[in-house]
Amino acid sequence: SVVGTLISDAVRYELSAAGSRLFAVDCLATYNVLFTLHGLATIFMFLMPAMFSGFGNYFIPLYAGSAEVALPRINSISYFLLPLGSTLILHSIVAEFGAAIGWTMYPPLSTNGMTLNTEAVDWIVLGLLILGMSSVLGAVNFLGTILFCGAMPASKYTALFTWAIIFTALMLILTIPIFTGAALS
Repeated sequence: SVVGTLISDAVRYELSAAGSRLFAVDCLATYNVLFTLHGLATIFMFLMPAMFSGFGNYFIPLYAGSAEVALPRINSISYFLLPLGSTLILHSIVAEFGAAIGWTMYPPLSTNGMTLNTEAVDWIVLGLLILGMSSVLGAVNFLGTILFCGAMPASKYTALFTWAIIFTALMLILTIPIFTGAALS
């Protein structure tokens, strides 16, 4: 979150006034590289781990009446994949020219030959695949905890947060394998 915030501040300074130049004039892709890393750091290194995994690890066992999640080893693997994936994504900035593809990796930035560095893009894709694996493991863990530890939503008094975790976990389990196939092709 600190990296994403610092990059966000740098991008905001660059856009604060016409003609303000924080980034090097000789490398025009620097802004796009930092914009890419800001988006990836904010979404995949802060929001997903903090909002889904962080709150889920705290509240789901409480709602289940359990002392721990159902699959603590999978929970640990999911946790330790986060720094690995984050490091790989942040490693893309030291590759030659960085990856100026935008955080959505959508054209025109992702197809522009001037800003496309395949090594940096490979680091980002590998990091996103590892972060996706971490999210799927966390989703399986939360569904297992909800289904097998007594937090199954069977009444109208079930917390809305439990339903949100169920639907988020199902969406992650259904979409991350598709994303993985698309990223590897």
